[in-house]
Amino acid sequence: MRLLLVEDHERFAVFVKEGLEKGGFTVDAVNCAGDGDAAMGTVDYDAVVLDLGLPDQDGLDILKKWREDGDVTPVLILTARDAVEDRVKGLNAGADDYMLKPFAMEELVARVRALLRRPGGVLGTVLQEGNIEFDTTAREVRINEKTVSISRREMEVLEQLLRRKGRVCRKMCSKIKFTVSMRKYHQIRLKCMYRDCVNALSVPALTSACTQSAGLGTFYQERMVHH
Repeated sequence: MRLLLVEDHERFAVFVKEGLEKGGFTVDAVNCAGDGDAAMGTVDYDAVVLDLGLPDQDGLDILKKWREDGDVTPVLILTARDAVEDRVKGLNAGADDYMLKPFAMEELVARVRALLRRPGGVLGTVLQEGNIEFDTTAREVRINEKTVSISRREMEVLEQLLRRKGRVCRKMCSKIKFTVSMRKYHQIRLKCMYRDCVNALSVPALTSACTQSAGLGTFYQERMVHH
């Protein structure tokens, strides 16, 4: 699952990013509203963690813009603005949750997961296709009811593929600079899709469930795999 973090305080952003990544998320971090808006127009994120006190624009304004544009990506506001009036404004502007600083990282991870479990969200409890089963809470992968040990990155790739069975998986590219041209981004994205989705799955049984689709992305195909 890929998240966008919009936070201008560098050290705090690193802390939040690392905490969310330990929770099993892939996180892109930007430090201003302009870069956040550009990122949202480039990548299909599963959720956004948004600060309000940004240097170029108030976080509420960029949130309102996203909602007016029809973007329904879940947004969790993470801010030090603790007045009831501020919380009401945030929720009325389109936020799905509102969390105050300081906070416990475990709670932030739990709140993001709760957002993604809501109707229409991407997070289920157990994903199962054929004889492959992935428990998103315990973070365990089982094939033929036997637990398989794979890396966190491989687990992230498998989860994306299972959630988007039969569809092009466009969220697997990581570490793409948002300032590159669309053409260059397209080329890098395809290269990363191939590397991350196919080569990164070192478990032969899981690799056999993936197929490259003519440069358009990576599909998960339902088939019985062996381990």
